[in-house]
Amino acid sequence: MMSGTCGAEELERISEEMKWRALERKQFCDENQEMRLLNELRTRIEFVSRAESDMYQNEIECIEDRLTPERRGERQQNQDKILDIQEHRAPTVILDIEKLPACPAKTQCPECRGFITTETVTSVSSLNWLICAITAMIGCVAGCCLVPLCMDRFKKVTHMCPKCQTSIHTVKRL
Repeated sequence: MMSGTCGAEELERISEEMKWRALERKQFCDENQEMRLLNELRTRIEFVSRAESDMYQNEIECIEDRLTPERRGERQQNQDKILDIQEHRAPTVILDIEKLPACPAKTQCPECRGFITTETVTSVSSLNWLICAITAMIGCVAGCCLVPLCMDRFKKVTHMCPKCQTSIHTVKRL
């Protein structure tokens, strides 16, 4: 009788330990997936320095080493699906203001440090006046020489912050 009771207690203890191990493995998998997603998002937005990115990558690799091979494959498929979905939704934030296009764009205001979509204002540039003068010299004096002053294609575009109204960057044509 005594050995049967010890065997049942031992079996119960092993069963409890297996439950804890399964729960721990699930937590490692969830933590690994969260860390990978955070690392990917931070890398895409370029707010994380390279050293921090390497630290997160090392932490992910440590967690990955604890996972079983079949669980890694399943996790990788889930991560690929999530990243494919997020790739189509993620806005493009242009942090280098010198690369702003001639249309409104998402960027960080250097003055107020807010993440904004710029407002664009077009204005007549020296290029407009140059084209106007050249067309007047060619013989378009009946008002046709003033057409370049009306065309946005030749005007300079100034990006402004909608929050603090600071001029961020001016895109000059040609």
